Amino acid sequence: MKRSSKKHSTHPAVHPAHVWTVGEVQMLKFINDFLKASLANLVRQQRNEAILDIGESAKHFAVQTVKRELKARGIDFNDAIKDHSQVLHVVLQLFGYTQAILRRTIYFLKKECPDVAHQDSGISEAATVGLMLRNIQIDDPAVRAYQEKENISKAAKLAFDKAISRKSPARWKYPKLDLWLILVWPLVEIEKWNYATVHHLASQKSFEGIPMNSAAALSAHCKLTLGLKIRNEKAGRPKNNTFNLEDLHPLHKFAIEIDSGIPEYFFPNK
Repeated sequence: MKRSSKKHSTHPAVHPAHVWTVGEVQMLKFINDFLKASLANLVRQQRNEAILDIGESAKHFAVQTVKRELKARGIDFNDAIKDHSQVLHVVLQLFGYTQAILRRTIYFLKKECPDVAHQDSGISEAATVGLMLRNIQIDDPAVRAYQEKENISKAAKLAFDKAISRKSPARWKYPKLDLWLILVWPLVEIEKWNYATVHHLASQKSFEGIPMNSAAALSAHCKLTLGLKIRNEKAGRPKNNTFNLEDLHPLHKFAIEIDSGIPEYFFPNK
């Protein structure tokens, strides 16, 4: 048998550096926009300024939450945004958590102050601003600025005063459960968790009420009340025996604590 005359190289193979595509570069710009908004939000917090830019606050929340999620996965955020294989995940979760915190805010506003959804834009704006400022001292410049604003109708002024003074007529059965579910849903979707898994995680937060009676009850609550549906739900019983209550997986711990660090809303009727 004839031996090959080719010599095998003893040097390690050199792989060409990845060339970032136009789409990946655009995703990096998207991430950079979020990082700038997050930094601006931190500066405002350090200066104790009233933060009325909901979009900026949402981006700040998304950045911090993605960092925590990646840490639970054992990945550093700065390393992830340099890795073209991780960038898409970062962008999807930034978008997902931004939508979640905005949806959470809007859901809260509508529940606690129905005037937020009023057909009159002036009344809606007044109620929204009042509710957003309800935890700020009444002599805050932002409050005075709105109260002194010209061309405010009497109805709008009443809506503002009612919202900021916590005189809300709304009744809300499961506020903390609902707000947690909305926030955790981007993780539920990307991990393809079923309702039983969500129910198990929620039970670790000691939520109470009918939705917590079973996974089926929570599933109905998510779908019918909150519009939270699992797109590719698999049939069959969940494998909850994979949970070790004394040693939860870091990603499960992150899901349970996803709302930690967010100032709790005041629920006047609870």
